[in-house]
Order: sequence, then C-alpha cells, then structure tokens
Amino acid sequence: MTFFGRYGGQFVPEGIHFPLKQLEEQWNTFIKSGKFEEEFQKICASLGFQKPQFLTVKKIIAGKDIVLAHNHAIFTSIILQLIFSKSVKKSTVLHAATSIETALISAMIAKELGIPIEIFLKSRKLGDESINLVRSLNANITSVDESPYPIPALHAFQKWLFNPSNTYPLFEEAIGPSPIPSIVKESFFPFCNKIKSSYTELYGGKPDLIILSCDYTSSLAIADYFLENDARKIIFIERTRADERREVTEFLGGITEVINPGSPAQRPIPPELCYLFDQGAIERIRVGQEIESIGELIERIVRSSKIFFTDSRIYYAIKLAAEASCKYENILIFFEPNSLRCLPS
Repeated sequence: MTFFGRYGGQFVPEGIHFPLKQLEEQWNTFIKSGKFEEEFQKICASLGFQKPQFLTVKKIIAGKDIVLAHNHAIFTSIILQLIFSKSVKKSTVLHAATSIETALISAMIAKELGIPIEIFLKSRKLGDESINLVRSLNANITSVDESPYPIPALHAFQKWLFNPSNTYPLFEEAIGPSPIPSIVKESFFPFCNKIKSSYTELYGGKPDLIILSCDYTSSLAIADYFLENDARKIIFIERTRADERREVTEFLGGITEVINPGSPAQRPIPPELCYLFDQGAIERIRVGQEIESIGELIERIVRSSKIFFTDSRIYYAIKLAAEASCKYENILIFFEPNSLRCLPS
C-alpha cells in the first residue's frame, strides 16, 4: 500500500495505479469540457437544487442581517459523479452512502441516467420502508452491518479493487484516504461556484467569513474552495472526535478554527431542548449565562423569521457571526436543510 497526493492521500495497491491515474485524467477532461453542464443543471432543477437557496435572519443583532445557505453540496456532488461515470461508460456504480437520503438521491439519478448502481450502507437503524423505497428504484443494496468493519466506503472500495476498469466508486467524503479524494473534492465545486456568484449578486461583495454548521462530509470541500476564493477565515462547527479535529486543522493549513459543540462544555443546547422549544414546551432556556443568551437568540430568530433550527450548532454559528460582524463585512453560514423547520404564522 502506498500514500501519495493531497486531501488525505490515496492508499491503494501498486497494481491499480494505472487505472486510477486514467480515471483522474478522464475526470480532468470531463470537468474542463463543461459538456456535463446542461444535463447537470437539468437534474439539479428537477430536484430543486438549481439555484442556491439563501435564508436571511433579519436584523436580529445590532441591526445586522445574518445570511445562511442551504448546503446541497453533497447531493450535487453525487449528481456530478454519476454523470461522469456515465460519460466514461462504467458498467456499475458502487456508492458508499453515508445516509438514506444520499442513497435515495443516487438511486433516483442512476435510474434516470440508466446506470446500474450498488449502494453500500448501514441499514440496521433504517426501517424496511426506507430500504424498500431505494430498492424500488432498481438499486442493489448491500448492508455492511454484519461485517467486522461496518464502513460503507471500505466495502465499496474493496469491490472496486476487483474491477477498476468497469466500475466507478462513488464516495461522499471529501478527504482521504480514498482512491479518488481530488475527484470527490472537485465534484463539490459547481455548488460552491453557484453559492459564491449568487451571494455576490444578491448581497454585494464576497463572503470573507464562512461558518460551517453542517456535516463533516461536505464541509471540508466547501472550506477548501472558499479558502482559495477570497474567504479570510473559516469557522468549522461540528460534532467530532479529537483525531478528526486534528485532521481537519491539518487539511486546511491550520488557519481554520474548529469548534466542537459536541462536548458538554461547549455545546449550548442539546437537541432534545431544541425539539421541546419547537413544540412550544419551553419558551426560554436558562441554564447558565451562555446558554441563556443563546436561548434569547432563538426566541428572536423565531419571532422575526418564523423559522426554527433543530440543530443547536446553527444557533451557535449565528451567535459567532454576530460577534464577528465588527471584523467581517460579509458573513455566510452553511447549514443542513433538513435541520430547518418553518413555524406557522
């Protein structure tokens, strides 16, 4: 096994260096040609991902608006990789899915493109209804729960090793080790390009502070893109282990601040309390000064915008954005769309 390359590196046997290099060359030709754009935009439009979706929390702190962006990066990455696999005539896609949502998206698009797909995922916590829905889209599902190493990416990679010429490994993680870390990372860039241009058009200027309040999978690619495109600072909020925090910091050159609200000392509001607040069971959270200030912030957001986030990281991100607004002119927060709920007027 060898190590080489950026973004976490590629750990692959010597025997597949040639097909791997060939795949990367095909990707470079594909991405530079732009021939995928029409099909890519058509599929994105059919799923509601064509235009970046921004949410503005109006003048909640010192009269300043806070702008948030729906993070559809992982879905657009899957779409682009599937179009690529079709363009290079791969007979089967091997998708290492991180959730039932991404499995469903890949199954839908693969069926539309006429590509056979096998999806590797942890299915133990998923209901039969979800699994059957994915299977109804002609996708083969391989559960990894009973394996000594229940990691979807490991199983997809292992199967790809036996037939690298005719299969395509669809990975979601934007950092290695994996066979194709640069391809995965670059598959996020069309989404990032749209975000940057639309933000500039709507709000003027480019975001110089990015706060990532979304999952580990796509955050690294978004961060890397914006670090190369004018952002002065990235703040990365996630639930993560200590070794992953170190990996993230090294990957981003040590200039990104990593905040872990998963620890009891830093995480201001447990999801259970967020859910209770959403249901109207509590009106204000008063458990220490910091949590109280976040609780008041939640109330102001809900009152002014009629929206509620079930992920406490987003409120923490908004609080950080407010504190940083004196130093940064254009602040953009990324969040996962499934953490947003609209409340009745």
